[in-house]
Amino acid sequence: MPQDTTATYAATLRSLHEAAGSPSGAVIKSQAAAQKPPLKVIESSWSDWISGKNVPSSPAVARFVIAYLSGRAKKVTPSYIGPPESWWEEMRQRALRERRIGAGRGGRPRKAGPRFSAAADRRRVGVIPGVADCYQDRTFSELVDSKVANARCWIFTGTGGVGKTQLAASYARSAWEEGVQVLVWAAASSRRAILHAYGQAAGQLGLSDQGDVAEAAEAFLVWADQTETRWLVVLDDIQDPSDVRSLWPPDSEYGQVIATTRRRDAALQRQGRQVIQVDQFSDSESLAFLRGKLGPLAADVDQATALADDLGHLPIALAQAAAFMLDRKMPCAQYRQLLNERLLEEAVPESDGLPDDHQLIVAAIWNISIDQADEARPVKVARSLLNFLSLLDSNGIPALIVDSVPTRQGVAMCMLGQDERQEAYSTAEALTSDQIIEALWLLHRFHLINYDPDATPREVLVHPLIQRAARESSACGASTRKLLGSAAAKSIIAKWPHEEKSELSQVLRTSTAALWKHAGVAAWDEEGGVKAWREDDVADFIKDISRQLGVTVRRKGDFVSERLGDGCGSFTIWNGGGFYNEAFRCGETNSRGVTFYCSAKCFYSM
Repeated sequence: MPQDTTATYAATLRSLHEAAGSPSGAVIKSQAAAQKPPLKVIESSWSDWISGKNVPSSPAVARFVIAYLSGRAKKVTPSYIGPPESWWEEMRQRALRERRIGAGRGGRPRKAGPRFSAAADRRRVGVIPGVADCYQDRTFSELVDSKVANARCWIFTGTGGVGKTQLAASYARSAWEEGVQVLVWAAASSRRAILHAYGQAAGQLGLSDQGDVAEAAEAFLVWADQTETRWLVVLDDIQDPSDVRSLWPPDSEYGQVIATTRRRDAALQRQGRQVIQVDQFSDSESLAFLRGKLGPLAADVDQATALADDLGHLPIALAQAAAFMLDRKMPCAQYRQLLNERLLEEAVPESDGLPDDHQLIVAAIWNISIDQADEARPVKVARSLLNFLSLLDSNGIPALIVDSVPTRQGVAMCMLGQDERQEAYSTAEALTSDQIIEALWLLHRFHLINYDPDATPREVLVHPLIQRAARESSACGASTRKLLGSAAAKSIIAKWPHEEKSELSQVLRTSTAALWKHAGVAAWDEEGGVKAWREDDVADFIKDISRQLGVTVRRKGDFVSERLGDGCGSFTIWNGGGFYNEAFRCGETNSRGVTFYCSAKCFYSM
């Protein structure tokens, strides 16, 4: 039996590796990480490549590995002559294609299936989306664990704009090119749309005249269960798991199912389905995209890298930003300044100028998810809680801040209309702790946040662009930001720990800075306890604290400040008979005053 492509690739790679002196996987990983931009090589992946279980999915990683080993081989074994670079890439791509059609790893089909009919007998329903410009090859070997690679149903889940549909489309195109006989691409945003696609498939296969769509869809599913013809069904953008109830294609050795969704409900998970989390681009993928798309406009690598960070490495945001920049011949540095000064919707093309068949601007892509989450139990909590989270640090928000009395009260108030807020300011019933936790899980299910109760003190993560879209929405106007900002300020104050060097203190400091940036002085009002300190001079800064808080502090004792010997100043606060010696190093943001005040425990007097 002839050797398959992956085995050929592995055998040649082993020869090159030996000629290069057999460097370890750890050495190769380290060398890859030192590249600019850094490349990611996992030692277990290296082991798979050299043993013939798989081939590199990333062309950039594959080129590096071959170039690195070839360079070493010239020094260690000058007599070694290997194949040209083009051979390596051709074999790598062939192995990937073999694996895709075989649904196994490294080009090994699970088992021989029936031979395909003539091309004229093939059927294709629905339009597969085109390849995005400068598409980054994020193939299945990066996403599918080797232990579950033989699953016949993959569900791609992730927040809006991460490229789930592009991944599914890439697989579907490869499957069609390799000869899958029946391919159905179904828009799955509603049950009606799924039934329509199945009905079309039934009609093309001669199973039904489509007089009754439900009967035609059932006929197609029965056919898929009984046929020995290879088929692939793609359910793109499932918005409600109930829409697919009783409409999942059967588990057949001759068929495969790919589904994409923003949801991660338990209802989507069952034995035989492999749920795969799709995240934003890696650093290297973002930079490769921007440089490929923008050319000279991304010549400044530092600025291009910073822009990718600004946009949270979200593929749809990078694509729309690049289109905006190309229309104006705007380099990365100039666009970053514009992005900082304008609303997000003003920094991307208008709807008629969106790239790659995008239907919505990035600022609007989460609206459907937010609306659906807000209608689910606990009703009307999700949007207000997301607005609250949008004011804090995206890299980690402590659950004890979210599930606190001020937050529960503030979110409850935010759920009311403007007039109702005025009437119910002092009497509004706060949400319960259970409602807040349930709302966190709700936002998590809709991929609007990541919530992990075990990740203390960074239990809640939110993509920065989701935060920005929430802050800039009509539902988060100035009065709402003031209300939620004040609630956040009170929560931070109440939960500030005694141990200043703790991880919680560090996390609260970053959220304090974010709150200052997004809510400003409004968050730190008389209700919250702090106004604003803008003076750069430490002495004036202390005087301002005394002036703003004198009445409150005198209620329990004297406010005493003593400047000690370090460069920025250390202070001793006497409060209610207890001394708190806290060193405060002046920061670069206006939030320094709030941080100092919290850490010094002055708020204990309230």
